[in-house]
Amino acid sequence: MFMHIKYGKRYIHNHFHAKTKAKSRYLRTELRNTRKGECSIGEFLTRIKTIVDSLLAIGQPVSVQEQIDVILEGLPSEYKSLVTAISNMIDQFEFEEIQSLLLAQEQRLEKLREF
Repeated sequence: MFMHIKYGKRYIHNHFHAKTKAKSRYLRTELRNTRKGECSIGEFLTRIKTIVDSLLAIGQPVSVQEQIDVILEGLPSEYKSLVTAISNMIDQFEFEEIQSLLLAQEQRLEKLREF
């Protein structure tokens, strides 16, 4: 009887481990492929934060640096000067600091389009 319970627990563990691993792979791929596209900076960052939170929920945290790398790689060319400036900074930024810089840049770009 104990052998049956032991194998049942192992099966359950292996089953959920495989599902978690597959979900982790899917979410990490989705994270790396996230692009701003036509959405706003707020929507873009929310999408990234949602994926990061989902990874954390399954025990696969994403470092702040990796989050920032994903953000910078997902921006269009009109953000190139800001991406370059952030990339050249020695100090590491927090997610909220990057968010503030990007929202400010988005506002500047929108004003330029008005002219």
